[in-house]
Parts: sequence; structure tokens; C-alpha cells
Amino acid sequence: MKEIKKIYVTEFKVDASGVNEIGSSWATTGREFERPSITFYNSSNARVDLKNFLNQSMDLNEFYFSREELFFLMKTYLFEIEEYVNYKNESMLTSTNKKINDLYRGSGKLLYFKKGGFDFLVIFFKRWQLEIQPRGAGEDQYGEDIFFVHGIWEGPILEEEMRRKLLNNII
Repeated sequence: MKEIKKIYVTEFKVDASGVNEIGSSWATTGREFERPSITFYNSSNARVDLKNFLNQSMDLNEFYFSREELFFLMKTYLFEIEEYVNYKNESMLTSTNKKINDLYRGSGKLLYFKKGGFDFLVIFFKRWQLEIQPRGAGEDQYGEDIFFVHGIWEGPILEEEMRRKLLNNII
């Protein structure tokens, strides 16, 4: 397993004139970006673009993963989990990023994919930039604007059953 820390990020902002590029630069994982398009290079120096993969992610919670799987992922990829009580008063475990910012209220996202003979795992969290975020129809179509890229791994450590589940998005 190799952690990929260096990524190339292009950030975008949504305003009345549409989606506009803010800027592009090399950065490291473990920080926040505004509506990012992320590119990195694998161990063979082949370019990998995350733009087309981010919508294929799974929530990092007990709805998709068993408690054992969540604890395995938490210990291996160093994120936190907490107990969450939903509107039906049901309790479940979910990943959290509230230490970075309390506005991270949803579960983290886990993305697993294969490209060019390599497999990759990406963990990220999304949140609104402001607590009182305008919820206009135009903005909601793009979703949350701040992404915290927790980490990207090439050749991640996963049990075979978990790999199959992630590749097939099986609940």
C-alpha cells in the first residue's frame, strides 16, 4: 500500500455567472479544497483523474459497511467514527471529520476504483462552506462546496470481500 500525498488540484467556485475556475496548483492530501478536480500520478507515473469517479463513492457508515469493516477501515486509514442517531431514533456508526470543522455533519465518502492495472482508495468528506448556506435550486445541483481530501492510497489494504463490495457498490 502506497499513500499518495501529492495531488494536482483545480478549484472551482459557483456564482451567478456559473462555474468558474479559482486556480490550479500542486497540493497535499489532508486539507480542504473548494469544488476540486483532482489529478495525481500512480507509481508508474501515469496520470489518474478523479473527476469522473467522485460520484461513485459510498458513504462511510454502518449502512454500507458492517461494524467490523468500519473498525478495520478506521484503524487502517486513520479516520474517526462516532455513533449517530437518525430521525427514526436508530443508532448507527458513521465516519466523522468534526475535529477539522464542525460543519462536517455527514458521513465521509469512500471511493474505490481500478485504473491502468492499479487499484486506488480515496477517502474524503464534504461540507457546505457556511453554516447558513443558501439552498437555491442552482446551487443545490452542485452539492457541497468544500471537500476535505483525507487520503488517497494505491494498492490499498482491503479484504477480498470488501473489494468486491466496493467495486460493485453492493450494500
